[in-house]
Amino acid sequence: MDDKQTNNAGHGLLAQLEILANGRTRVPCRDFEHMLNKEENASIPVSDLHKFLNFACDQLGVWQTDWLFSPVHFPNSVAKTEMEEWRILWQAFFNNLVEQFPDTRDLLEREQRLKLFQHTLRRRLEYNATKPLIKLTAGMISRASFFFDKIGFHGIAMNLYARGLYPKGTVARP
Repeated sequence: MDDKQTNNAGHGLLAQLEILANGRTRVPCRDFEHMLNKEENASIPVSDLHKFLNFACDQLGVWQTDWLFSPVHFPNSVAKTEMEEWRILWQAFFNNLVEQFPDTRDLLEREQRLKLFQHTLRRRLEYNATKPLIKLTAGMISRASFFFDKIGFHGIAMNLYARGLYPKGTVARP
């Protein structure tokens, strides 16, 4: 296949990705894989690879948040499975992009961590919206965790951080 055909096929995949994601927050990994498999000979152009990486990261973040915030006594097993599948896809896109542009590894890792954290933080803010006391204490606990981390008490910091971020009784904080 020549470059022009590969480029058109790749943009076809990008268009398919936009259709797949159209207004949907949660996209099952199987739907995404089916979309990729429909375009058998299409390869994702390097110029679009970052968009696919970001999409996979967003989906990983959505499903991971659903899993971590699910009740410990009734964990969301669908979210856990989706999270694990999206993590594999995300890693494949990440590795492919870093292979093409090795100098971007640190920047991409940071960008992706922040994107994942954004989903968790959004869910926590939604949870806290109707609980003013928890909202107040979560902020104080979060600041305390940064303080303990800065002075070298990393274990205490991580424990406090989890207490400030995840509600009690969830998978992330039993």
